[in-house]
Amino acid sequence: MAFLSNWIGLFFMGTINNLPYVLVNSAARTLAESFDEVNFVGLIFWANVSLSFFVQSLNGFLLLNVSYGARIFVNGLMMLGGLFGVAYSVNFWMALACIGLTGSSSAFGENVTLGYLKKFPSKMINAWSSGTGMAGLMGSGLYLIYGCTIKVSEESEKTQLRNLNKLSFLLTTPIVIVYWIAFYCLLNTHESSMDRDEEHRDEEHVEHCKVTENSESDEDTEALLRSPNPQVNYHKDNEIAETNVQRYFRCLKLVLRLSINVS
Repeated sequence: MAFLSNWIGLFFMGTINNLPYVLVNSAARTLAESFDEVNFVGLIFWANVSLSFFVQSLNGFLLLNVSYGARIFVNGLMMLGGLFGVAYSVNFWMALACIGLTGSSSAFGENVTLGYLKKFPSKMINAWSSGTGMAGLMGSGLYLIYGCTIKVSEESEKTQLRNLNKLSFLLTTPIVIVYWIAFYCLLNTHESSMDRDEEHRDEEHVEHCKVTENSESDEDTEALLRSPNPQVNYHKDNEIAETNVQRYFRCLKLVLRLSINVS
């Protein structure tokens, strides 16, 4: 049960974390057109990733002692700020600043969550990665649905585009609540730590078996290479005479065995 809860929680977090980022990219052209700045549409994509390196470095170097719960909460606030900011932007440059905040929340949330995943078994990474993949489909799909359902008549095209963008980003804000619920209510690190310890024990057992096999192989190698003269070889305690052809054939098998162990 804990596995399913954790998987669903991480899936939702991966989806929601990247959803505003994808939504901005999907709405880039209409955002630029709504402010009559269509020639600067490339700045929207730039603003969406402009602060990623900064916020990820901030988390990696300065915020490691801050609890994951606090960082996830702050990231949700950043996400809300970006979505509301884009929705109520009065000009193109204000929209760019808010888009930078939206992209920062995606980068910061990813960095924090990937660090938090150390508390879970390694196989749980597929839940997060599946969620981020779903964000690409959901973000573009939502904007397509918004564009088909939100109609504003008897207004100029520019005003209609602004209303479309405003409602699209406002209708997306409730996902932040789901984001917080997924982290605070669905994730269970206590039982996951037990699964992680069991996984580590299995890995140590496999590593021990590999070391044992390598030790036996080393003993065989030492015995095979022990020879008082080039014509006769001796294998450990049993004295076995062999020709050069047999020796070369045996060495070939030894090389094959070592290559398998190394691989």
